[in-house]
Amino acid sequence: MPTVADPAEESTPEDERGDEDGELDDAQIGEILSPADEGEPDDGDELPTDPYVGIEPLPEDSPDEPDVPAEPAEAEGLLDDAELPSDTDDSEGIEADHEPPEEPEPSESLMGDVGEGFDDEPATLDEDLPGLGADEPDGSGDSDLGSLTSHGAEEPIPRANDAYRASFVLPAREPSSALRAGSGPIVAASSDLFWIDEGTETPVRIGLDATRVSSLALVGEARDVALCATAFGRLLRRARLGSEAERLLGLRHVAGTRADPVDLCEVGPRSPRSVLVRLRTGKIARSDDEGTTFELVPGAPDALAISPTGDPVLLLCSGAPRLALSFDGGRSFTMRDLVGPAREVAAGDAPMLAAAGSALVLGEALAGVVVSTDQGATFRRVRGAAGASACAVGVLDGTPVGWLSLYGEAADESLVARVDLATGHAEVVATLSGPTSPDPDLDAELGKIERLAWDGDRLWAAGGFGVAVFRRDSLGH
Repeated sequence: MPTVADPAEESTPEDERGDEDGELDDAQIGEILSPADEGEPDDGDELPTDPYVGIEPLPEDSPDEPDVPAEPAEAEGLLDDAELPSDTDDSEGIEADHEPPEEPEPSESLMGDVGEGFDDEPATLDEDLPGLGADEPDGSGDSDLGSLTSHGAEEPIPRANDAYRASFVLPAREPSSALRAGSGPIVAASSDLFWIDEGTETPVRIGLDATRVSSLALVGEARDVALCATAFGRLLRRARLGSEAERLLGLRHVAGTRADPVDLCEVGPRSPRSVLVRLRTGKIARSDDEGTTFELVPGAPDALAISPTGDPVLLLCSGAPRLALSFDGGRSFTMRDLVGPAREVAAGDAPMLAAAGSALVLGEALAGVVVSTDQGATFRRVRGAAGASACAVGVLDGTPVGWLSLYGEAADESLVARVDLATGHAEVVATLSGPTSPDPDLDAELGKIERLAWDGDRLWAAGGFGVAVFRRDSLGH
């Protein structure tokens, strides 16, 4: 029977469990070791390991060794590259196999010294560095970033001295996503058509029984037939006095099953029965019989966007920063390379075009807006035109002007700006806010203008709010 050592003779710590014979008392350790743990493990057995500390377990035949943890420096690889804490003084006799690393020299950082906490006033870098685009004040540079990155911190567009008053044309404010204005009637569309005859502001609903219309154009000598491209890629025709809508299939005979129409373009008064269609593939097709038959335009480039009206017809080419211009109703095209800020805008995700005569507006929500008065030979950037959602071109008081809508998502409202195309200077003339309801989820983008069109005297807008018309306020003029 094992004997217990006399405390006066042994100085073994109280938690030491070994006796003189090297055996362990089961009554003292309980069931820490099972019978299977005694002896040498088999080849297939796996010793338990601690994934965080690589210390070898003590041999079972070392009863004289106290059951205390090894010093941190004894653990191989545990503290290879770190110093012991400064308040640890019981490391006498431990031999380190390398010198502790030298303290790094203090370095300047925007966050300061991590050991001392963050600086109360972080350093800034823009005091010594020029701003982006600082060497290109006119936005006409050709650098990799150029004026695309310089317009983000611009001052907002100023308010004009004169103001435009907005009126909602549809009392129910039915969301509209397509709009046509100019010579002849004004026509807007949701899933039906809203026909506003020339000289009036009273819409007439004409049933279309379609899905949402994404683009429309008027054809015919009297501009009394509407061609409509739907969101599902169908092409419909509806006469002002017709009995029902027709579905047109002529596109599929020339372009196959991928003949989904996306954008329609009225060619001009010289060819009133003609229309151009930009397909989802980027191909351009033309009809000269009010949409009954089509043919692909030979030599026309694939297009990212097409102007809604012609004379000239403008295409924004895909794959290269170029414009394609047609002065014969879309039968042939002349290529023009885009330079300076126009290249940056054309590279945006969803560029948009508007043109009339030699005037041109090219815009994109994130990349900004540029304008031209020489059919795209040169461009000027419109300062502060971030968030552009729609554009139009027209003639006001004998001078070509551009129109922009700038959408603010936080306030769900659109600013309407008039642009002097000769200088690129813009002024806000009106603000449009969408209707509200008790459910804010139903009000998403109800203040966003999706289409703008100028009829020579009034500016028309279509969007989630329905249809609105802007007239110059006589009190503010």
